[in-house]
Amino acid sequence: MARREPHRADEIWIKIHKKASGLKSITPVEAIDVCLCFGWIDGIRKGFDDRSFLQRYTPRGKKSIWSRINVDNVARLIGEGRMTEHGLAEAEAAKAEGRWDRAYASVREMTLPDDLLSAIEAEPRAKETLATLNSQNRYALAFRLHNMKTEAGRRKKIESFVAMLKPGETIYPQKRKT
Repeated sequence: MARREPHRADEIWIKIHKKASGLKSITPVEAIDVCLCFGWIDGIRKGFDDRSFLQRYTPRGKKSIWSRINVDNVARLIGEGRMTEHGLAEAEAAKAEGRWDRAYASVREMTLPDDLLSAIEAEPRAKETLATLNSQNRYALAFRLHNMKTEAGRRKKIESFVAMLKPGETIYPQKRKT
């Protein structure tokens, strides 16, 4: 990422050593802090070898959604005076467009919304499937519903989730419990 013109690159990949490797390396937290300062965001992580992985970073897209974690991190970085003009511009655009306030919760904090739970409760077979969902599938339901732009779209998405759950289907394949 070029300090003067971070908007010119499409992506960067950083090799990060795992803690257990004993090798010195930038940490994922340090790397994302730098990227947020320039208006970039982390993306795909790929294994490299038994001691390290590759993390992809890209410029944040025009309509990119924000996580609460990154909203909090950017607020901290602003307070520390570390943000560049590019990073500040991304944060200000997100605030102006409402994306900042609509930031999604982390996996640990995300809960299924009441309207979805009520619709599932009304369908016993969907309720049975919900009880078997792993955290990845529960998060996927909440995340996708969180990002709906209209109330009509939200209702339609809830109906599609209930219809999916009734026959025991899931968004992501699950390992069967034996």
